[in-house]
Parts: sequence; structure tokens; C-alpha cells
Amino acid sequence: MAAITFRTLDEGRYYKRIGAAQADTGQTDWFRTPRDADYCFVFLNITATAGSSPILTPSFLAADPISQDDGHTVLLHAALTANDGTAAQYIYQLGPGVTGIADDVTQAANADSAVSINTVLPPVLGVQLVLDRTSANETYTYNLSVWFNTRR
Repeated sequence: MAAITFRTLDEGRYYKRIGAAQADTGQTDWFRTPRDADYCFVFLNITATAGSSPILTPSFLAADPISQDDGHTVLLHAALTANDGTAAQYIYQLGPGVTGIADDVTQAANADSAVSINTVLPPVLGVQLVLDRTSANETYTYNLSVWFNTRR
């Protein structure tokens, strides 16, 4: 367990990370959800760069806003399909009513996909990318964009 380090949102609502040649097994970006945000839009662009096909699994977490410790987290959704190393773009919508009453978490392992998770945005949101390396030299690159907005 470790204290959460928050990412800074550009202009208070938008965040972009470029992960070049990532070989670590897991990366979680933590955000304080803006008070007036109704939903969150996440864009993930993945490209495998070496090895036989690293498997990248995205997850969305909520953390205890009081302790702000990464040992006090829960998943916001059912398990998402892992990316199998194929270049693909994924769009995630998180927020109440983004799909009506049910989640739409159908995500392809090797093709562009859109996922909607019908949930109240937590005060502390984590975007986790976990790499399952099948050989020692696998790496991947990604662009991660996170945007909080309001319907007002």
C-alpha cells in the first residue's frame, strides 16, 4: 500500500500521457474528479513495439478519498478484454446514464472499441494499465487522454 500521487489535469479538465517504450508491468494514473464533472471520457491508443505480443489490460478504479491509499481501491466495472498486442484505439465513457441503465463493456482484443460504464464518478479515479509480458523484451507505447466534463 502506498499513498496515491495525483496527476495534474491541464486546464483543470484534461490530461494526456504519452508512454513510450513502456516495459513495466503496471501503471496507474490517479485523478481527483472535478466537483462539477458529470462524466469522464478516456481515449487509449495502444501500439506494441517489440516482442511477441504483450497483453495490456485496462481497468478503472475508485479509491477511498479519505485515506488516498492505493491499497484501498475497488474496480468500477466487470473485467475488460485485454488488448493482445494489436494496434488499437479504445474509447471509454464513465458516468451516470452514459448507456441508460446498463454497462456496455464489450471490448475487442484486437480492434477499435468503445466501452461505456454506467457509474457515478468517484472522487478519486484511477486509470490502470497492466502489462502481461510473455517474453522478456516486450514493450508497448500508448497515448492516454482523460477528459472530465459536465452536461450543463
